[in-house]
Amino acid sequence: MNLSLTQQQKLAPMLIFLGLALLILRCATRQPPPGGPEDKTPPRLLSSFPRPDSTNVRNLEYLEFEFDENLDRGSLRNQVWILPELPGLFEIKWKGNKKFRIVFEDSLESNQTYLATIGAGLKDLRGNTLNEPVVLPFSTGPTIDRGEISGQVLGEQAQNVFIYAYPVREDFPDSTIFHAKPRYYTQAGKSGEFRIKYLKPGVYRVYALDDQSGDRLYTLQTDRVGIPFSDVTLAAGGEQTFQHLNFTLIREDTTGPQFVRARALTELTVELSFNEALDPARHIAVEIEDSAAHTPLRVLAREVAGEERDKLILYTEAQQAVRYSAWSAPLRDEYGNSMPLDTLRFVFSGSAQPDTSTARLIEIYPPDKQKNLPYDLEIRFKFSHPVDSVSLKSSFKLLDSDSLPVAGRWRFPSLLAPEYAPDSSLKKGAAYSMEINLAGIKNVFEKPFGDTLFVYQFSTWEWSELGEIGGTVRVQNPGWEKAIIEATPVKGTEIYSVIVNTNQPYLIPFLPDGLYRLKAIIDLNQNGRYDGGQSFPFRHAEPFRVLPDTVKVRKRWTTEGVDISFEP
Repeated sequence: MNLSLTQQQKLAPMLIFLGLALLILRCATRQPPPGGPEDKTPPRLLSSFPRPDSTNVRNLEYLEFEFDENLDRGSLRNQVWILPELPGLFEIKWKGNKKFRIVFEDSLESNQTYLATIGAGLKDLRGNTLNEPVVLPFSTGPTIDRGEISGQVLGEQAQNVFIYAYPVREDFPDSTIFHAKPRYYTQAGKSGEFRIKYLKPGVYRVYALDDQSGDRLYTLQTDRVGIPFSDVTLAAGGEQTFQHLNFTLIREDTTGPQFVRARALTELTVELSFNEALDPARHIAVEIEDSAAHTPLRVLAREVAGEERDKLILYTEAQQAVRYSAWSAPLRDEYGNSMPLDTLRFVFSGSAQPDTSTARLIEIYPPDKQKNLPYDLEIRFKFSHPVDSVSLKSSFKLLDSDSLPVAGRWRFPSLLAPEYAPDSSLKKGAAYSMEINLAGIKNVFEKPFGDTLFVYQFSTWEWSELGEIGGTVRVQNPGWEKAIIEATPVKGTEIYSVIVNTNQPYLIPFLPDGLYRLKAIIDLNQNGRYDGGQSFPFRHAEPFRVLPDTVKVRKRWTTEGVDISFEP
């Protein structure tokens, strides 16, 4: 189509306007970069000033770091540390988006090794973080200190946990971690491994700290802390490296539980809520009476419940729609801390709401016809209502293949979920049966669970289908006599454990074939479980080691020579 000159002159401004609008719209629209897979590569350091391991650095006014790609400037916040810390502040100045300077306000100490660290939280524009912190050591003197402490923080969410090292002197107080910032620190990497380098010779106490506030101080009940199994000595002119300082994070609690409220859930159930998990093992007597008539309300049973174990459930005889007063001895939390009261007193309004649900057996483990069960099997039940323990014990039988009863012991972690464990290991490749007579089982309210006789059958592993792991836990300290060895399958959650003598052959039997991770704990107090230590008064944790490689278990085979060494 031919346009006249006049038409072209009228159309030109419109075309220019439309072109500008499309350009603006395209620029304002976020689009992925064209071509290629998504960039998941973390930033990489190209250069630094001064260069790593520089000595006789004098009159230094700034540090400089340059990376291979554009960085998220905001992610550098709280990710720069200079150790030992400077008395004054420093300023970050960017030179584009790949390079930045750390400008000092104060001069540096003479004859001192410094370590500048860029934390693993630094990101590129894609959100990719550093694989591990970037460190820049340099010295204002003629030499660089070479002391080094390394280890690993075990468990979930170990990445970016801080490792704090304090020089220990004769007057070093246990409370140091609460009020004094560490002279040296670093962060754990993605696998929890850490390395503090360039330390002066001396004695150090090292902690792992999940520092929630970032104030370089330990806050009880807020931060998780890892306690060392030993202080570390880096000898002048001698051994300058200490390895395998491993940590497990714990949350310490020094205050007792606080009562929140009491309420009746039904005419037969009262729920007491607290601000933290309770000790389920402690038996507490609770007395309840009508506030006006002073008529007692009988408590039939009680138990700790709730996902957080922060509820105490009281099962009572039928309540009335009246006000009740109650009292009990003070409760303890799961750490053994008692409530700061001589007597817990509370009130609640009774409920006339009847409990119309049917009492029933919900689940049994193992299920019927289950095969390849372990020899140390625990039988577990799940009931809809709190079970009367006496009637359950008299209405359950575990029988072997000759119909002979298998003796065992009952555990009641909850009246809704009792457990039965045989006194001795079950036989290899053997058939067993369970008889549960519901007609004889009642709940604590004297209501039956039904009239069915359940007969479940199961069998254990054939010995020929299992393997073993053997080796030695090697130690030099003569006081380290006992060790707990835990074998955890790579695919699975069950933990197979044995308690053994150190420096003597051990054997972990009855393992299904597969890959396993091994961990050894020196059981110093010989209580059969790991002790994570204590911050104040200070008590060292128990030492432990984790084999870096998995162990292969094969059927009908002993995988030998799996030694776990605590030797330097």
